[in-house]
Amino acid sequence: MKKIIKKYWAGFLAIFCLFSCVINIVFACLFCDKAPNIFTTISGWVSGIATIILGCIALWQNKQYKKDNEELMKKQYDFEVFKTIVDKRENYINTMKLRLYQFCDKFNYKKVTSWLAELLVICGERPNCSFNDARQPVYIAEFAENMAVEYTDLKQMIVDDWCRGSDADEFIKHLDKYFIALKTDISKINYCSIHAEIESFNTKYSQMFLELIRLKNKYISWLDADINIILTQECDNLEYVKKHYCYIK
Repeated sequence: MKKIIKKYWAGFLAIFCLFSCVINIVFACLFCDKAPNIFTTISGWVSGIATIILGCIALWQNKQYKKDNEELMKKQYDFEVFKTIVDKRENYINTMKLRLYQFCDKFNYKKVTSWLAELLVICGERPNCSFNDARQPVYIAEFAENMAVEYTDLKQMIVDDWCRGSDADEFIKHLDKYFIALKTDISKINYCSIHAEIESFNTKYSQMFLELIRLKNKYISWLDADINIILTQECDNLEYVKKHYCYIK
């Protein structure tokens, strides 16, 4: 009963006022010699009812304004959250593209071949060179170490992506293969057989590097397609976007 009254209080109030008005007018007609005239009674009730109606309208408007204001604030908050997520994702994509380009540019087999060609010149100046793992030139170790740092950072950046798909996993798998093979071969470079080293690099890594580039481009295409879906199809679904990008505030 209390729930019904709470829900339809305005209707009950209107019925009560109407009932009281009718009763008062009836009594004014029955006891006209002892009560104010009918016109005065009706005028008083009309004035009172009008005041009550205006008060109810004011209360409704205030409630509606509060509701609209809360909805507006929620929309503004949701927009800010959505913008924050999208900006963060776009920064990640731009950074990832740059890191992928830098790694593939710095450690492609052509650059390594060019570097080996420089070693060939050095080798020509050392006719009696002998190969010893414990005495490899420092810059060979530095090259391998720098590549390891770049590879580790790049791979971790991809792995940490909550919403990465199969394209990312496929790229990581081939990146592992390329890095391990290249690092292993670099660590075994022999000055005395530098001609064979160059030929081996060109043969071994040309197809492997082309496959790495193909998978890199495929992964980048997925990154762009993923953010475009969010911007075009899921822009009104904040909960999906938050879950998709594992957004925690």
